Amino acid sequence: MIVYISNILIVGATGAAGTAVESSLPLPARYSGNDRYATAIAIANGMGTDPYLVYLATRTNFPDALAGSVKHL
Repeated sequence: MIVYISNILIVGATGAAGTAVESSLPLPARYSGNDRYATAIAIANGMGTDPYLVYLATRTNFPDALAGSVKHL
């Protein structure tokens, strides 16, 4: 199977994925903020402003967010 990658997105600041990782990738985009909420806002802003569907999960119930993340694989 041949996989063509058109976009590389790094989520989180350099503490989550360092500059060595970033510099090893061709034209990555990084979405990060001062905390997880600011990072979520950066992702939403980077993905566009007119979503037709949004799933929300809070940081206070990690298992729900984890289960929801694979719902549409």
